[in-house]
This record gives sequence, C-alpha cells and structure tokens, in this order.
Amino acid sequence: ITKPISANAIIEKLAFAIQPDTRLTQLITLANKHLEKGETDKALDLADQVFAIKPDSLAGHMLLGDVAVKEKRFQDARQHYMDATQSESLFIKPLQKLSELCDLTGEHEEKLGYLKKLESLSPLNFDRKIEIGETYLELDDTLTANEYFTKASLVVKRVAGELVSESLMKIAKVLGPKDRDLALEYMDEAI
Repeated sequence: ITKPISANAIIEKLAFAIQPDTRLTQLITLANKHLEKGETDKALDLADQVFAIKPDSLAGHMLLGDVAVKEKRFQDARQHYMDATQSESLFIKPLQKLSELCDLTGEHEEKLGYLKKLESLSPLNFDRKIEIGETYLELDDTLTANEYFTKASLVVKRVAGELVSESLMKIAKVLGPKDRDLALEYMDEAI
C-alpha cells in the first residue's frame, strides 16, 4: 500500500489479500505480455474480459490507455487514463501515464499540470520535483525551474538526514546492552 490511498482502495487491497482475484490478475498480466509483443488486438480482447469481470477496472482503463499509446492514438490514450483517474482519484499511476503521454506529444504546459497534481499527492518525491524543474526549463522559465531544483535538494537532504539519524539509533540499540555510554553518544548524535 502506497500513500495516499482512499478507503475504497484499502478495502479492495484487503479483499484481494484475503481472496485474490487471480483471473483478473492473469488477464492483465497476459494482456501486458501481448502488448509488449505489439499484439494490440489480443490485448484489447483481454481488456474486454477484464471489464466483464470488473466494469470500472482501473487496470482495465490503464491497459486500454497503453494499447492506444502503442497504436499512437494519443487522444484515446488520454481519455482512457482520465477514466482511470476517475475510477480511483488517489492512484498516481494514471497521472504518471498522462504526464508521460504529454511528454510524447510535446505538451509541456499540460504535463506540468499533471506533475503538479502528482506533487500534491506525494510532495516528498524529489525526482518529480526535478522533472517539474526540467519541464519549466523546457518552457524557458529558469527562475521557477531553479525553485523546484532547490525544493528537490531540500527533500534529498531531509531524507538523507532521517536515514543517518535512523542508522545512528540502530547502532545505539545494538550497543546498548554492551556499552551504555557509547550507545548514549550515538543517541545524542542521532537526536
């Protein structure tokens, strides 16, 4: 489970963990294999079966979008990815696909909109901040690009700091039973 997640998605994931819908998973996996081989007709047939099992399947919409991209039907792909965002608003994969699609079609302004939506859903993703900065550079807005590069740098430093602190606390726990004084030094440094 990745954050953010809606209550419905949690319930679905729990139900899937208790009793997996292996047929749906098998269909999606097989369809993706056909798609990799360029067999879009077979993938579309399997997508129909997915929607027969689960009418508003997010994975089904994503599959149809991927097929449309493969066939260079970019407007159709956009619509399928948009349908996927409607079926689960907090799922980031459709927005990522929309961003990638805009990259393919050269729609930098629209790509920026999707990247900012993704940014609001997961603000600690430093790679995305870099991508937003890069997109601003493509739009010749160096000042705003630099703001996002700075934000990315701050997130990386924060994550690195947390990792160092966590490691030092782990060392302190290991040392605790053997050398309390040294363990306290590591704890102080972690804090």
